[in-house]
Amino acid sequence: MLLVIFFRVLERHPKFLQSKLYFDDLEATFLKVYTELFPSSSHKVGESQAVQAFWKLGAGSPKLVLFNSPFGAELELESEMKKSAGHQVKSKPKLARLVEFAHFGLGDWELVQNPINTEAIVSFLLASHFSDIDTHSRLRSRIERALS
Repeated sequence: MLLVIFFRVLERHPKFLQSKLYFDDLEATFLKVYTELFPSSSHKVGESQAVQAFWKLGAGSPKLVLFNSPFGAELELESEMKKSAGHQVKSKPKLARLVEFAHFGLGDWELVQNPINTEAIVSFLLASHFSDIDTHSRLRSRIERALS
């Protein structure tokens, strides 16, 4: 999910020119990229994997983004985030009830907006998490193909 966000920021995609990250803007692209990266996966990727990936961005450790809840759901969101580290929100309706959007903190957003910083983060993520998939440039082209 984080790679999808960073690629969209690098592309200067209209929905990623501000720090606000909406699940609905990421879900389909995440599923396409996941399928491209793991074409022979034994299980079919679906909505619950996308929801979990988005949830981990703000509820995982470390927290990479901040969540904004819909009006009146602040306490429920706080309660869900305090549950054990392995707890996951897995359904889109529950995620929508808890999280209106996610956003980077101000300092993080300033870093992400700089293309050199974002390229460095993308390169690091690709090298450290996908070392078993082709070479760096082939992996990058597979992601870019899925995003087009």
